Amino acid sequence: MMMMKTEIEFSNFRITVLKALTKHDLKQIFERYYRGTNTKNVRGTGLGMAISRDIIEAHGGNVILSSKVGIGTTVEIHLSE
Repeated sequence: MMMMKTEIEFSNFRITVLKALTKHDLKQIFERYYRGTNTKNVRGTGLGMAISRDIIEAHGGNVILSSKVGIGTTVEIHLSE
């Protein structure tokens, strides 16, 4: 089971997953069909993050990803009001 922390503000949404991404994965995470280096036993096409980013940007928002070993990965979604 993966531990997660979620914070929601009026026009911002933040998810922190207690698992870090490698620098290589972090650079490519929004590329279509890219699958992370630790996804051998996980089903998927590698489209989820790219499609999510495109939808958020189509609504005037943006996505910021940060990751630190020992802390985890944080996905911040900012939407305009």
